[in-house]
Amino acid sequence: MRLMEKISAAACAAILAGNLSAQEIVDFRIGTGGPGGNYLPIGKAIANAISPIEGLEICNADGDCDEVSVQAVPLVTAAS
Repeated sequence: MRLMEKISAAACAAILAGNLSAQEIVDFRIGTGGPGGNYLPIGKAIANAISPIEGLEICNADGDCDEVSVQAVPLVTAAS
């Protein structure tokens, strides 16, 4: 129960501070080969299985972190 109280308090503090912003969506591209091959359906299946991934933190060298949502996208390429 203590953990839920801490989470609730943190959420309330963030709302009151006005620090909530829209979450950025980042594309994760999966190279699949040509449209006539076997790899495109596999790439689509993998993209559907892992998307969306929400709540990942990306940090820069200064230690500033942003929460992002990752969307996997199959990408047709010239070779497998």
